[in-house]
Amino acid sequence: MNVLFVATYPDLSGATISFIELVEQIYKRGNIGVFIVVTKKGFLTDRLDDLGINYQVIQYLDRTVSTVIKFRHLVKYIIYPA
Repeated sequence: MNVLFVATYPDLSGATISFIELVEQIYKRGNIGVFIVVTKKGFLTDRLDDLGINYQVIQYLDRTVSTVIKFRHLVKYIIYPA
């Protein structure tokens, strides 16, 4: 099984720390593939690098765009990576 996570806030916060702990535990199980999409580099991507977890920065996914447009853009990147 593979799991795709989308994180729109990569800076240090309680939510980011909880997210990292969740992803790390899933990743350590070994039987679940983990991939993260983030809007920019920051604390989160630094920690993902440390853990060896794959991620992709897609700057166009921010909170100002509707969820439907975000999802369509994300699918485009997954199917046709740049």
